[in-house]
Amino acid sequence: MDTIIHRYIIIQILILIVSLFTIVQPLYGQNRQIILDDSLHPMSDFDLYVTDSLFIAVGQLEFCYLFDKKTGEFLAEIDPSVDFPGFNWFPIKMEVLNSGLFFTNSGPWGFFISRNNDNVKVLGREFLAPTNFKFISDTVFAGIYTRIDGDVTISLLDSEGIKIREFEKTDFFARYAMYRLDNLFLHLYNNQLLFINPFDANLYTYSMDGDLLEIIPLNIPQFKRIPQDINPSVSPHQSIQDLSKMISRNSFISRSFMMNDGILLLGVIDENRARMVYYDVANQRILTTSDSGFPDNKLPAYASGSNVYLLDFENDRYVVSEYHMKFPAE
Repeated sequence: MDTIIHRYIIIQILILIVSLFTIVQPLYGQNRQIILDDSLHPMSDFDLYVTDSLFIAVGQLEFCYLFDKKTGEFLAEIDPSVDFPGFNWFPIKMEVLNSGLFFTNSGPWGFFISRNNDNVKVLGREFLAPTNFKFISDTVFAGIYTRIDGDVTISLLDSEGIKIREFEKTDFFARYAMYRLDNLFLHLYNNQLLFINPFDANLYTYSMDGDLLEIIPLNIPQFKRIPQDINPSVSPHQSIQDLSKMISRNSFISRSFMMNDGILLLGVIDENRARMVYYDVANQRILTTSDSGFPDNKLPAYASGSNVYLLDFENDRYVVSEYHMKFPAE
């Protein structure tokens, strides 16, 4: 009897091995084929995009919406279930570059798509997608990495996803909470890399050599930081619940955009109430803060120059309007 069972187990193992080569490998190859919708040809007409990652439940797929930056006209939707077939290709983050688009995704890879959509460059398995990233040029980008053990690292990488250097190690507040939230913002200003901690409203400035230059408290009025980090020893589900509860009772920064002349546009959530804060990086001061700075039912989706682009998610998610920022005189 034992011999029969033993033979059965061996046969099942052999079947599994054969399956890996005859079924799984072809599927893996298919997953590396990215076919974008015809509406994205050519991609030279847009440099404005938004995602609905702020407006969906955790764990659902994210969609990217592409718009004409000059007119606000909706151009196309990137649907991860159609345009990125296979579990390896659900897009998470995207940045528009001069040469094309760069995506990170739910698998370990990242990939570039050229503007004319005729070339796809896939970063290999050794590339670990960062929580968030900011391109210094079309070939070099900075990425922030968070780990379940509370380690937070900022690295500089090349276009192959190979690490050039790590930035100076910094003991951030709420490191375990950072791991459960992707609202970690990197910006470029005056040849420096800026990082904003969403939980204590501190601005960290780094040289391109990776040295920590300064920690600047943003001093956002009525900003109530979470009292402590989340407990790292509880289950992932419990830690997310704990973080949601803490955020609902305190403040955190949910959005951040770099505008003209070093002006940061910050979306701040205070006990589930949203407001926008405008911060002057060069002079290290708050310009203005408002509870009702935008039209009703509109949410800021993108900011560039002195314009904020608003996406109406209640009525029509494909409507983008332009809102010109006016700051008080000196």
